[in-house]
Amino acid sequence: MGVAWVFEIEQGSNQPSAKEIERTLEAGGAETVGTYLVDCIPYTPREKMTSNVNYIMHHSNFPQSTFSIAPGDKTNFKEMARAICDKGFDLIIKNMSSGFEPDNAAKFAISGTEYRFNDFSVRVGSALQVSTFKGVVVEVEYEPLFVTTQALMMLNDFMKHFFSKHVS
Repeated sequence: MGVAWVFEIEQGSNQPSAKEIERTLEAGGAETVGTYLVDCIPYTPREKMTSNVNYIMHHSNFPQSTFSIAPGDKTNFKEMARAICDKGFDLIIKNMSSGFEPDNAAKFAISGTEYRFNDFSVRVGSALQVSTFKGVVVEVEYEPLFVTTQALMMLNDFMKHFFSKHVS
């Protein structure tokens, strides 16, 4: 597990589809290596709690891990609480004294194709909530490094080459 940059391409008239992104990657020399699946279930606090929603995710490439994101202030994504937990974390969160309940109506899944480009893994998938298409999600992972500050320049260069609209 390296350092990943994940972003959404919202559906719109002049936004590329998943297939267009895949063709761009293949034209740039990326090789298809398989498929992947991510599921996400929001856990909402029970009544009379002031806590925030906690998003629990499972990724098919990391079957022994559960990813947890608890966005506090939605305007400051850099300060979100994030954790990588053992696989059974979602079973524990329901039994915590503070109490969270799964919001199955807001559950969504991302499925798509994984590509390899040298030391990068690029995953392009469609996000579906129930059976409604919500957009395209792209995950770019630089695998050799595990420290974000060390991998940032390599990720930034890769993003500028393939996804220049999503780099500031």
